[in-house]
Amino acid sequence: MVKGIKIGMSNKSFYSLIVIGVLILVGSVYAYGTSSPSVMGHSVGELNMGPIRVSGNSVGIGTSSPMHDLDIVNPSGPANINIYANPSHSSSVTFLTSRAGSGVLGQSSAAGWIMYGRGVSYAAEPHTFGMNFWNGANWLPHTPLRIDPASGYVGIGQLPRMGVGAGPVYWVGAPGWLTAINPSSREYKENIEPMPNLKEERIFDLELKSFTWKEDQQNDFGYIAEEVQNVLPELYEEDEHVTGYQKDKLIFYVIELVKSQQEQIDKLEKDNEELRDFLYRE
Repeated sequence: MVKGIKIGMSNKSFYSLIVIGVLILVGSVYAYGTSSPSVMGHSVGELNMGPIRVSGNSVGIGTSSPMHDLDIVNPSGPANINIYANPSHSSSVTFLTSRAGSGVLGQSSAAGWIMYGRGVSYAAEPHTFGMNFWNGANWLPHTPLRIDPASGYVGIGQLPRMGVGAGPVYWVGAPGWLTAINPSSREYKENIEPMPNLKEERIFDLELKSFTWKEDQQNDFGYIAEEVQNVLPELYEEDEHVTGYQKDKLIFYVIELVKSQQEQIDKLEKDNEELRDFLYRE
C-alpha cells in the first residue's frame, strides 16, 4: 500500500525552489544537449555539425577557439554561408559606420553600407546584386553599384547598362557607369583647345624593356613607370598602392610625331621638286 504525502503551502514553496534549482543546474551543465555551458545548441551527434562556442565577445562555429567576432571553420571542406529570402524580397548584409538611432539603415540616423541580392520575383531588377550607402538621412545617388548576372552589365548610380570586357575600364557620368568604351565625346568635355608644345620627340628617349612580373612570374615587355616619369612626367601617376603611367596616351605622341615627320617629308619633297625644276631650266 502506497501512502500519500501531504504537502502544506510552506512545503510547496520549498519543493518548488528545489525543482527550479535542479532545472537551472541541468541547464547550465548540459546547455541544450552539450556538456559545457560555453557551448550552445545541440550536440555534434544530434545535428551533425560543429559546436557553436562563445568565448568572451567572440563566437565560433566549428572551432573551440574563435579569434574574431565570428569564426566559421570547417577543417575538412568548404565553409559556406547561405542566405535565402522570399523570392519577391532581397537578402542583405549591412556594415554600420555609425550606430545612431535604431541602427537600421534606411530608417534611422545610423549610417553604413548594405550589400543585397534580389530574389527571382523581385519587382525591379530581379537576380541583381548590389551595394549602396546610407548617410543617416538618404541613400547617396552616386554610390549604388549593381551587377546584372543575365547580361554581365555593371551600373554605378543607375541601372546596369554597360558591359565590361577585357582591357581598360572607364567610369562615365555622375552618377555614371562602367564601360570598356573610351568616353571621348564633346558631351563629356569642356575648355577644348589645341594641345601646344607637346614635344612629341621626347618619346625617342623611352627604352622598351623586357621583364617578369613578380606576382605570377609571367614574362612581359613595356616601359618602366619611373623611366616614363623622367621622360614624360605628365603621364606618370601613383597613389598609396600603385605606381604606373597612362600608357593609353602614348599613342598621341606617336601620332603627333608621325604628323610632324610627314610635314618634314612633304617639305623636302617640295624642295626637291623646286630644285629639279631649277636644274632643268638650266
